Amino acid sequence: MIETDYNKLVDETFRLDLESEEASIESLENFPESAGVFYRFENKSYCDILRCTDSTNIRTDIGLMQESGTIDLASIKYFETADLKSAQLICREFDKFRFHKQDMLSLSDVSLNNVWVLEVKEDSVVLNFDSQSEKNSLEKMELGALGDSSLAKYYFSFVEEIFKDDLGILETKTTKRTFKWKFKNERVAQEFFNKLKEFSTELLGEKELSDDLQAVKVESLQTFFAEKKILRDFWSDISTRENPLS
Repeated sequence: MIETDYNKLVDETFRLDLESEEASIESLENFPESAGVFYRFENKSYCDILRCTDSTNIRTDIGLMQESGTIDLASIKYFETADLKSAQLICREFDKFRFHKQDMLSLSDVSLNNVWVLEVKEDSVVLNFDSQSEKNSLEKMELGALGDSSLAKYYFSFVEEIFKDDLGILETKTTKRTFKWKFKNERVAQEFFNKLKEFSTELLGEKELSDDLQAVKVESLQTFFAEKKILRDFWSDISTRENPLS
């Protein structure tokens, strides 16, 4: 009788272990076999600190963490990328980024998050680099904390220099906090806004370039757009899921 009960206990333990292993394998299959970023937030009283780690294969790395007992599948936060280079870009830009909570900010330091906000207003498009926004804008979009505004102004100057006539740009103005494009009319401004908010290289068109220097500038501008799109997409994803600035 005792031996029979013992055998039943062994069989039941084996069955539960097998079910657990099968469930674990099935759960892992829900994760993508692609490069990406694992991220988490460290909560502080005045801000949330974003921590990021790149991954060559999300599913493989989750499996290794699960085997070592260092992670719960339900708590994993990740963002897929097209390749490891994109994941590394995100980590370089956002690891240890501080999300200063809105209720902790005063009027004097509202720009601490350095969030880029793009707006269209009548015949103009304005890019604000410090979370500020224009009055009476027709449409606006938060692009994210996408990095150095001085570098961005440098690249955006190429847009006017090379594509001014193609895009209907009448003039540009820059301040410490903004970059502003003025267009022929409201329709042209809206088209520019729609493409820039996606960092679409369609904005640059297929213009015939006049010299090698222009070709180098356009190539660097395309790279700039591609990198900012990756960062914008990551920001949009975590903002939708986590709302860290609330």
